[in-house]
Amino acid sequence: MAGSILVSLSVINIFVRVYGLPKEYLQMGLVFALAGACIYFGRGWLNVRAARITVKTLIYTPPLVFLFGIVLLFIPVQPLGRLAAHRDIASGIYKVQIPIRPWRDELTRELRDNYEVTARISGGCFTSTFQSTYDSGYQAVVIEALKKKYGRDIVRECTEKVESAWKKHFESKNQ
Repeated sequence: MAGSILVSLSVINIFVRVYGLPKEYLQMGLVFALAGACIYFGRGWLNVRAARITVKTLIYTPPLVFLFGIVLLFIPVQPLGRLAAHRDIASGIYKVQIPIRPWRDELTRELRDNYEVTARISGGCFTSTFQSTYDSGYQAVVIEALKKKYGRDIVRECTEKVESAWKKHFESKNQ
């Protein structure tokens, strides 16, 4: 069963990136499907008939669902992010995730105009564990590829440059 869970999550992560659907909806659907599987298979383990809900069912089903939810937190989606990054780099596409900051537009423009790197805003209030893990795997590969290509960390350089310019502008504006 664990193998089928890993395969289904891998398929979800790959097809969601291709078709542009939000991963969180599909992953929540998978969690509910696993909860249903826990109830379905748990009733056989607990010797419960389908039409009869007993005290055992009510007591043992929530912990089983919780345990499968915990297992889902440790599914390795970081390798999928790394795989997608290698695919994009082979196509000549460099995308980096940048944090939400006041200077994000200037940083995006700087990376796009000078280095042909696409910047995507990461983080925010509603970022899932899966998404942040996927992004960290993707980002690590892209940063290393950019270091090889340019011989230095251009993302950090551009971030420091834009941040210092923004701070100077902000301080001069507020004096």
